[in-house]
Amino acid sequence: MTRGSMDNDLDTRFSRPKRGWSRRSFLGGSVIVAALIASTGLAACSTGQAPMAPTTASTSASTPEATPTMAGAPAQPAASPAAPSTDNKPQIRFFGSETQAAMKAITVQVQKFSAQTGIPVEYSIATGNEFNAKLQTMMAGGTPPDLHYMDFRNFARFAFDGQLLDLLPLANRDKYDLTDFHPNYLVQCYWEKKLYANGRDFGWRQIFYNVDLFKKSGVPLPPDNWDAPGWTFDDFRAAAEKLTQRDTSGRTTVWGFANSTDYFGWVYSNGGRFIDANNEHEMVTQPPAIDALEFLHDLLNKWKVAQTPAASQEIDSTSAFMTGRAAMIVNPTATGVITYRAIKQFSWDTAPLPKGPDLSGPRRDHGGGSGWSLAARGPHHDEAWELSKFISGKETQTELAKAGFAPSRISVMESEAWIDPSQPPKSKQVMTKGGDHVVQNPQILVWGEFQNTLDKLLDDVWLGKHTAQEIAPQLKSSMDALMAKNAQLLSGKKGN
Repeated sequence: MTRGSMDNDLDTRFSRPKRGWSRRSFLGGSVIVAALIASTGLAACSTGQAPMAPTTASTSASTPEATPTMAGAPAQPAASPAAPSTDNKPQIRFFGSETQAAMKAITVQVQKFSAQTGIPVEYSIATGNEFNAKLQTMMAGGTPPDLHYMDFRNFARFAFDGQLLDLLPLANRDKYDLTDFHPNYLVQCYWEKKLYANGRDFGWRQIFYNVDLFKKSGVPLPPDNWDAPGWTFDDFRAAAEKLTQRDTSGRTTVWGFANSTDYFGWVYSNGGRFIDANNEHEMVTQPPAIDALEFLHDLLNKWKVAQTPAASQEIDSTSAFMTGRAAMIVNPTATGVITYRAIKQFSWDTAPLPKGPDLSGPRRDHGGGSGWSLAARGPHHDEAWELSKFISGKETQTELAKAGFAPSRISVMESEAWIDPSQPPKSKQVMTKGGDHVVQNPQILVWGEFQNTLDKLLDDVWLGKHTAQEIAPQLKSSMDALMAKNAQLLSGKKGN
């Protein structure tokens, strides 16, 4: 079952096609992309190939390409026919969690970094739970990577445990400019006023819809911007009812809506929260949150206009949308770039999440993303920081945007690399302005447990066994216990 906790990208890995790597490609939970990327050209892995085996690059190189522009970063030496020597320069261990397309883009950028600086880099990747397990093992064993991917769902715990390096002293030393990063993204990189991550990707939830089905059913198209009036929960339900189609036996042939169990954005768009802004108390049992969950329950079980969990076992929500079996679907921003641009049989577009009756003021949405962090106990902070600035720079984010990752830099978010005018969706502002409405992810030490518990308790709601209101007392008891656990953990000795 698709769950609201499958974020954050936020976002960007949601509903993504399965990767084609074989079990043999994983070495101890990671895929070694390059054992040593130094100052020469490394053949980038093609999207359709398994990552290459460990190799050692030659120390001679052709003329390096121009240095990427990085806001506020120290000037890099001019390119020269001979690459900088790697003699006496430490090798950086860089651990990521990527799709093959992103891996290819990052491999090329790491190659450029090494060519320009002479700093060798060992770049390895893993995915999903394998990445988390591998990173925790490396941290616990005292052999952390110098630079690594950081999912903001796990951020608070790593920062609290003292496993991440505060980047502010380095940023201040180098006058590193952070102003190009979206403020609602950048706030996630801080823990207790210390900067523990540099910019990577930033996305949010939005509605993708089949334009042809809307027009055929006589349903008005949703708005193309976040500030438009209307487009409420009631408007959404009415549209889903008209768009749902059934055959003479009563079997649903087209669902009005798919992926209804991706519930986080709906809670925020109704003015609710999961945890208060101070990260001290649960709020998922407050009326705005419960009302939003009840709305999803009713779409599934009362109005029967949403694809059910049982139906999604026969055809997943993404496939249902891409084959015209679902008129609307909620997904992270990047899904439209990564997945839906392959659709040729109908026109599609995107719209903001509808506004719930309990929300006053501007629309609100769920988003997140990920960053790049330095290990506090990593041996090569200065060199890793230089790589961090490089892969957080505008050029690397541009290449990642082309690969489907929603950029965290505003300049790239508004560039043609992300909003290609020759490609759908037509409603470009939905793809660029949603970050203004994102509510920061809670920063609690038990966030993983919180989400997992919530997912399990909501299963019966999606199946129609209970309403959201009926499970509210059990939700309250479970979440209060977890928040008490969080407070107890925080009262202990904090990491440096």
